[in-house]
Amino acid sequence: MNRAPDSTTAPQSASRRALLGAKLAAPIIIGYLPVAFAFGIVGRLADLPDWATITMSVIVYGGASQFAALQLLSTGGLSAIISTTFIINSRHMLLSASLGPKLHRMNRWQKALFSLELTDEAYALHDAQYRSRPQRSRTEVFAANLLVHVSWVVGTILGVSFGHIVPNLDQLGLDFALTAMFIAILFTSVLKSAHDWLVAGLAGGIAVVVTLAGAGIWATVIAALTAATIGWVISMRRRRRTIGKAVSVSPQNSREAGA
Repeated sequence: MNRAPDSTTAPQSASRRALLGAKLAAPIIIGYLPVAFAFGIVGRLADLPDWATITMSVIVYGGASQFAALQLLSTGGLSAIISTTFIINSRHMLLSASLGPKLHRMNRWQKALFSLELTDEAYALHDAQYRSRPQRSRTEVFAANLLVHVSWVVGTILGVSFGHIVPNLDQLGLDFALTAMFIAILFTSVLKSAHDWLVAGLAGGIAVVVTLAGAGIWATVIAALTAATIGWVISMRRRRRTIGKAVSVSPQNSREAGA
């Protein structure tokens, strides 16, 4: 008797894989639109040409670094803008190092395109999905990335075009929308074990302490590197302990089998 193909194992069409990517990207899109809208408004307030504001969202595509660059346009020179954005975005070296081994099915150009659209929220999404589904479709991955990037650009265009109708940007609380969305993704998709919670708690605590100590824009980098290092050391010790137990039990099992 013929059995219906299992929906979990049957191959999906490209459109279905792209639709899945869009579904996964929806929460990020909802969070990006208002923040990009706010960036478009801030760009106009900073007297940056509309085309330059939109181009930043297309090419730079980094929320914190884009806002920082706008603040430095009136107070700092080109070198200050470049160095500041480099420091802010240096965390992406950690993000890419974490996701790199999971992209083994992609060629060099696909990895380059993926890295162009890697943001904090996209990392949280892909890290969680690759943990549960290591053989994800590239169509799904790039559909999610593309839609998220497009939403950031569209939000910027809307802010540039209609930002003048907003009476007071601070009252809308748009500056916290991205943070709230990332916290939601972190708690619902990324933190799956006690080890994950430990590393996240350490990172948050260290970030608060070094920020109060005056670390400024270095706070995120210091917290991420420190927490990641501590998490790696704990993980390696647990692995060695597990291997040690397996080795110590193995000879005993061999003698029992021989008896």
